[in-house]
Amino acid sequence: MKRVILSFYILVLSFTFCTAQEIDKDVKSISTIKFLKNSLKLTNHEWLSFNVNMIALKDGKSWYNREYEVILHYDKKNPLVFVCHKDKFTDNIFLMDKNKVTIIDKFTNEFTIYDDGKKKYGMYSFYGTLDYLKKYFAGLGYYIVPMSSKINGYQYTTPPIKYYKDTVLDNIPYKKYTGFTQEVYTKAVSETGEKYEYESYDRIDNYINDENFLLDSVYWITYYTNSYDNSKDEKKIKIGNYNFDNRQNYIDSIFNINNPEYAKFSRHNQDNIPMSRRLSKNEIINDSILNFPLVSLDYDTTYLNEKSSWTLLNLWVHNCAPCIENLQKYKREIDSLGYRILENNGIEILAINYQTDNMKLINNMADKTNSTDIMYSAKGLGNSIRIPSLGYYYLISPDKKVVFKDYKLGDYSELLKAKEEYEKKNK
Repeated sequence: MKRVILSFYILVLSFTFCTAQEIDKDVKSISTIKFLKNSLKLTNHEWLSFNVNMIALKDGKSWYNREYEVILHYDKKNPLVFVCHKDKFTDNIFLMDKNKVTIIDKFTNEFTIYDDGKKKYGMYSFYGTLDYLKKYFAGLGYYIVPMSSKINGYQYTTPPIKYYKDTVLDNIPYKKYTGFTQEVYTKAVSETGEKYEYESYDRIDNYINDENFLLDSVYWITYYTNSYDNSKDEKKIKIGNYNFDNRQNYIDSIFNINNPEYAKFSRHNQDNIPMSRRLSKNEIINDSILNFPLVSLDYDTTYLNEKSSWTLLNLWVHNCAPCIENLQKYKREIDSLGYRILENNGIEILAINYQTDNMKLINNMADKTNSTDIMYSAKGLGNSIRIPSLGYYYLISPDKKVVFKDYKLGDYSELLKAKEEYEKKNK
């Protein structure tokens, strides 16, 4: 099997500027290119399979746990990336090959094939599929980089590597490769309503086995620094159960659209996704969304068509870290009268979990984020409205048009600007 040649694009990405902090002792400098040469040695194997266990901590406390099954086929003619992700809140399977992306979502009972992305864009930058790769391969760029040049998809790389250190784990020699991301400055609001900026950056340690060049584990820390406190998020990623056998038959059996298991699944491609799920700006919302029951924590049912004010559909799920962070942000915003920033701007917030109707789980999250008054369950809503990423936001006007949509809210400036412009045009 021919060795992979990394594209020039990846090499350029590898040299982005970064800030190295908390440097270990007794380390040796190394470039990202030399680090990635080890990953190229793995492509001597046509197939590579492994399992991933990710434990996330926030300020030292348990946050979430995710597990994935990953299969990579390092073959120029028929490369593929396979990921199976199943936990309490997620049950989906993702497959990318040279021609298409296929996603099986067993939570929403959908079998979807996207096969025109490369023709139009030259990469899979459509319908939120990049969010899948970012989620599954966060911290695992060591494996996805050599695949990128084969599959001609979105180019992934690790944070720029700065140095390495020889170390031993369980009597096995490893090299610990450490990289840092750029510092990011973000605007935020404190619990007292005071505006401030905070700085964040990532440090990622990759533990590579000296003998077989396999990645044993990744320790990923995100540091936050501001005038109020210093905190950090941690991800402990363990990789194991390596296998180099041909897994094509296994993959074919799962992605056989005629499998009786998928008999009741709705089937889509990029051309026949229900129009109600393709909400575009200024589009009037479909009746299936307007009349979908939204169940509060008190088991009262309301509907979007009953709302006469501006409404924010805050679509979230438990295994979406940015979703939870945004709910916590709402908590910090509450003023002395009990209102949040958007509510003070005439917008009603509906925080809707679209994956589960387990009210105990939803209520637990509501208690943690002080959001019982805005929390709803709407299991299955994803079949009526397009949700490109795990968390998504739609701002709906009183006349039921989509005025703003995005996977993030930021400091609300874009959302409020869209609202203001719409109101001026429709006086």
